[in-house]
Amino acid sequence: MRSPKYLDIDLLRQMADYFGIAVATEGQVTRRVLDTTDRGVGINRGVQGRADRTATEEITECYQSELRPVKLFNDIIDELLVSDRVADLTQGTTAQVIHRRPLMVEGEIEVAPASEVGDILAKFMPLLTGMIAEGRTDFNPSQQELAQQFVAGEHVKSPYVMRMEAEDDDGQDFYFVLDPDKIASGFSIDDLVGELTIFGLAEKIVREGGTYSLDRYAVPGINRTFRRAMGKDAVRNLMNSTRELRGSDSNADASDLDVHGPAVIVQVVGIFS
Repeated sequence: MRSPKYLDIDLLRQMADYFGIAVATEGQVTRRVLDTTDRGVGINRGVQGRADRTATEEITECYQSELRPVKLFNDIIDELLVSDRVADLTQGTTAQVIHRRPLMVEGEIEVAPASEVGDILAKFMPLLTGMIAEGRTDFNPSQQELAQQFVAGEHVKSPYVMRMEAEDDDGQDFYFVLDPDKIASGFSIDDLVGELTIFGLAEKIVREGGTYSLDRYAVPGINRTFRRAMGKDAVRNLMNSTRELRGSDSNADASDLDVHGPAVIVQVVGIFS
């Protein structure tokens, strides 16, 4: 049995629906019982006459059908493996990884440098949002503004950017972004570092020589409209402006958000050992 340390149950359901895999869903099941008594209408042969009536009683019984995520996770993987609809790279095979195809790969997972970049930028997102609201277009906060936001400002929760490196030089790295809220109870991000197996969908294939930016995944709130408003150099300038605040231990740079091919961006459903 595969026991996931990280599980995206919503994506798992979508996958089951797309591939036509029947699964039990949670919810209430209601049963209605009608008990009818019909005594009829008649005349007593004695002196007294009577008219009987019909009485109907409704009884409602409720049952709770619980969704079992771990069983669903295992059932879907088994079904896809049997039907050969998943690129299983755990067996040393050369299964083809294509866009939106399920894949399963085993290897050494680490926190990517882009994760630190995302965490740093997330700290300053409220400041940048406020600058846009004020109509400012320079996007060059003063050191005082940066220091105040860094120390006492409201922070946006940042996702974790992870990387699984290829075992050989000709292979492709795997990058994925994890939602902290989807880490299983009793585990932390530290439990998702090391030799593990990931199961998910190939979201983007980065060919050799190509690059792909993780900014829309790694930094909450930086959507396409926001990036255009900020300008292409705003993220790099902000990272440079915060270097003094971050200290000498931080070598994070905006360029860490760029993935160089060959690589695969994975939309992770689950991670297990």
